[in-house]
Amino acid sequence: MLDIYSVINRSSRSTTGKDQFPGDVGIFVEDDDLSSALTSSFKVLITSLQTMERSPQPRRLCHSTTSCCSACQTLTDLDDELHIAQAAVRKAQAAVQSLLNKRDAIRINLNRSHPSIIDRLPVEIASHIFVLFVADSSRKGDPLILGAICQSWRRIAWATPGIWTSLTLKLDPGCNWKKQNQLAHEWLGRSGHLPLSITWHERPMTLDERALRYPLIDVINRLADRWRVMDLNLPSELLCRFNQSTKSSPPHLKSLVIHASDKARFTFPNFSRLKPQVVVIDNYLQNTAHLNWSLVTKVSATLSGVNDVLSIFEIGKRLQNCTFELFGQAQPLPAARDTPIMHTLISSLDLQLRNEDPMQLFFNSVTLPSLEHLRFRGRGTPFSVSHFTAFLTRSAAFLKSLALESVALTNGGFISVTRLLPSLETLKIYIRNDVQHEDKFRDLYFALGSEALLPSLQEFHWGGGSNFPWSVIPRYLVPLSPHDHTSRRPLKLIRVSCIFRTNMAQFPVIDRGVLGQLSQFRDRVDFQFQVKMHGSYLDLWEMSQNLVG
Repeated sequence: MLDIYSVINRSSRSTTGKDQFPGDVGIFVEDDDLSSALTSSFKVLITSLQTMERSPQPRRLCHSTTSCCSACQTLTDLDDELHIAQAAVRKAQAAVQSLLNKRDAIRINLNRSHPSIIDRLPVEIASHIFVLFVADSSRKGDPLILGAICQSWRRIAWATPGIWTSLTLKLDPGCNWKKQNQLAHEWLGRSGHLPLSITWHERPMTLDERALRYPLIDVINRLADRWRVMDLNLPSELLCRFNQSTKSSPPHLKSLVIHASDKARFTFPNFSRLKPQVVVIDNYLQNTAHLNWSLVTKVSATLSGVNDVLSIFEIGKRLQNCTFELFGQAQPLPAARDTPIMHTLISSLDLQLRNEDPMQLFFNSVTLPSLEHLRFRGRGTPFSVSHFTAFLTRSAAFLKSLALESVALTNGGFISVTRLLPSLETLKIYIRNDVQHEDKFRDLYFALGSEALLPSLQEFHWGGGSNFPWSVIPRYLVPLSPHDHTSRRPLKLIRVSCIFRTNMAQFPVIDRGVLGQLSQFRDRVDFQFQVKMHGSYLDLWEMSQNLVG
């Protein structure tokens, strides 16, 4: 038997030693007839191999150049039909695309021939409508939506700076930052020279991710003279990169909100040339001098202690609404001021004390004649009744709401304080939820039922881990004077929230007689009695009816 591989190898060289593939094949065997037959056969084989090399799927497997089996012929015919069909598809696709292009061109001409209401308006009016659309918070209008309607709207939108003045970046993990960065650059570029509102919120991120944000921060810093609203909730390292790169203070700045999403303490940027009207700083502000307080009317900030509050009161002459969280370590009390700070505009004050600083220094150092709403939140923080009384007497303010949460009364009860508050409409008392702190307001609860205290009271809120004296509540609703049955407190809401603990002597059940007395007033007073058990609040009125009924 002739070995075809050896024949191919031997026939791959001519007598001169040169390659014969591809081309004529020389077979060197002794029989001339056999050599001629083999040469012809191998030409067909080589041609087939070359065809297979050009096409992964050979058209036929038969060796014959003149005829082939029915299977190969069928495959060849199908290939030919497929090529014809593919050519027809390509031609049809080209025809469809041509028709689509013509239709788009006709639509453009159609819009010009039959313009919409917006297209018939002067460009200035259309631009103003676009500005109103974007500014409508209920719609959450997006300028990019306007640009996607048609070419005419896109030209108007892209040429209207007023719709690009508010940039919001609230990005989810895994977002395409490069795309967002490019979009933000283009967005700010279309805003012209108008004041900017920038909201940028992002979660903590890696160092490489933070580095990608640097170019956009640099762009925003260069536009500092146009800041109107800056709301930043970013990792602390990114917050430190913001600065007022302009020499003049931004004339339009209204609100500055700073929050470190990684909860880390950081060196607050020096924004001393900024003059915001509203300041919200959720993280510890170590140096109040890093902000200009001359125009601030509303502030919410975390500070070191009472001394920082007093410093802000001295320089913030326009303050009206103040919320402070005192986070630092307790500080020794300095000598009392000869003259308390008189601030005539502050109407609302909320102080949260996370340290043990007593409030004596604060009460002795300020006078707030316009104060209407006062809230103290502590952690068993000492609360001097005598100093608070002196503060109220000196301020002579018409206080409308007072909230005391987890404070420890000293120097007597609270009844004397209520005599100074005839204008009080809302009283909220929350007792610290632990057995070590007794409720030192109990005398007040009974006095409210027997004396004409707080004649303007409309809402009474109480919460704590002890059992409230339910029997006194009906007395809050009776006339304040036995000679004038119309002189009742205008109470609209009484809310009592108990926290049931396993070590409590008894479950806080309301007596049936008390429920009966209160039922007479349910048409004009909203009674909200509830108990917290296992993390959920339950309706104590309904539970008491079921238990005592």
